[in-house]
Amino acid sequence: KEKAGQLADRLRSEGAKVIEFPCIETIINPENEDFNQAMGELKNYSYMVFTSPNGVEKFFTKLRDNNLDIRILHSLKVAAVGQQTKKLLEERGLIVDYMPKVYDSIHLADGLVKEFEGEKKIMLIRGKMATSILPDALEKAGIGYRNVLVYDTLYKNPMEDFLEDDMHDIDYAVFSSASTVEGFTKALPMDFSKVHAICIGDMTA
Repeated sequence: KEKAGQLADRLRSEGAKVIEFPCIETIINPENEDFNQAMGELKNYSYMVFTSPNGVEKFFTKLRDNNLDIRILHSLKVAAVGQQTKKLLEERGLIVDYMPKVYDSIHLADGLVKEFEGEKKIMLIRGKMATSILPDALEKAGIGYRNVLVYDTLYKNPMEDFLEDDMHDIDYAVFSSASTVEGFTKALPMDFSKVHAICIGDMTA
């Protein structure tokens, strides 16, 4: 829900009637053993890759919770999947070394394979439900990597906050990630052939 405001406000300024329907929630991964082990082995890696804004926020929360800060990242290059992820990293004092021109996992994977040099590995900062596109591409290219799972995505049903009639008059549904598609279809048993979808990228489509 906290991520929907800016887009909703811009759509309203263009005259749209917007229903904010938050059908997913992201929570920090409480498990610290793997996280702390990964942070202790940073010298073995050359790139840290952030695949979403949620990953940035939850990663820095876990750093603070484990009494660590950005000084431990001094030897790493940093990659971001897109502009919003890059913005959050820069706000926290990290300059982004690589970002694909098209903001999705497919182009991030292609770019990293072309960009990568040397024998060291890549650390992927991700959620538990992230797709396998990026790891599969790295494996195919023979590039070592480690998944660091800093958050999880939960589905939620916000229907109790809406009148059912509201949901039958939808002209468009806007999806900001693949997991919002899953959440939407779980929450609303309806004829989806009548819903025109607007999607952030190919994976969501």
